[in-house]
Amino acid sequence: MHQRRKLTLCLVAGVLVLAVSAAAAFGSVNGYDRYKQAVKQLLTQEENLTLQAQVNLAMDGAEVFAWQGTYAKDGADSARTSCTHSGEGEAYREFSTVRDGMRTQFVEDSRLYTQTPAVQTGWADSLLGIQADDEMTQRMVDFAEMALDLTVGGLKNNVVQLAQEAGQTCYQINVSQIQFPGLFNAGLSVLAYHMMGQPDPSYLEYEDYYGLFFAQYQAATGVAVPQDVQERYAHGDITTAWYEANQDLLTGLDTFASTWSAQYDQWKDTHRGVLYVAADGAAQTYNTVAEFLAAHPERKFSYLEYYLAGDVAVDTVANLFSLDQDGRLTSSQVEVTLTSTDEAGTRHTFQASLDLTFDQYGTTSVPPLDVGGRELWT
Repeated sequence: MHQRRKLTLCLVAGVLVLAVSAAAAFGSVNGYDRYKQAVKQLLTQEENLTLQAQVNLAMDGAEVFAWQGTYAKDGADSARTSCTHSGEGEAYREFSTVRDGMRTQFVEDSRLYTQTPAVQTGWADSLLGIQADDEMTQRMVDFAEMALDLTVGGLKNNVVQLAQEAGQTCYQINVSQIQFPGLFNAGLSVLAYHMMGQPDPSYLEYEDYYGLFFAQYQAATGVAVPQDVQERYAHGDITTAWYEANQDLLTGLDTFASTWSAQYDQWKDTHRGVLYVAADGAAQTYNTVAEFLAAHPERKFSYLEYYLAGDVAVDTVANLFSLDQDGRLTSSQVEVTLTSTDEAGTRHTFQASLDLTFDQYGTTSVPPLDVGGRELWT
């Protein structure tokens, strides 16, 4: 299930990345060269910049996924933030900073933070972490340029220069399905068939896994689990000292966990469909994914492959991007519409957007990460 979800996310991300890259080939010769050079410089040479990014994915007009992130880079030092919403509970936020050869990171709802040596490459990395004058890198860049030209070279007249003022040049590109490279849509169709032809035999879903686990542990053993222990156990906030102080209880929880879920795992081994376990322990069986999603639409993001498994194609692509007077990319707003058919033959429309802003070239600094009152994991 997790592998297929990753495959689906890669599919959506790939469409967005292609849309960004394809815009390089949609302009006049001058616009084409400027955009291509800006992307190459951004990915392989820039050592100091700040990036803000936002991704949104909606299906049939309803948002199913959203992500916002920032990235600041100053040579070998960097700082990242990430906030993910998937329609299933609270947002998931992560923070990570590399300074002076040490990586510090934590998740927002964790009581701990980690600090480990950062991988050293021997030079101030580019955005991709590669060396611009490396021979292998240069050959790969040349190959990517040729492949891009071959794939989308026939769409160079779709670009419109909108404005040129205050050192910024703004371009817009709009491409419809009939203009989009057939090779790419053919590849998407093959991927959809692959996903439909390899269905997972069964799925197991919990409304509140840990809430049910702790309640049933208490019912089975008569031992109440303190709230502090519940939170730390669920989030993995377990240091060596804390584990030793609570070893008997934690050992009991681990032993119970190894047998408690066996009743549900047994169902997965012998049934097809979806078993949904409610917070009170009541189990509901759904014969198909379609039945489950009709009852629990908040779980759509976990089953995106179901909605794409019949067929999928790019319908429209739009990209609004700007370059500064030094030829550096400063923004790119990409919107992609996909049409798909799910496993039951129902048609769907996906709207994906990617909003990128690049600034503070040459002036970005990376401060230490503020970990608040969190404890260092040991």
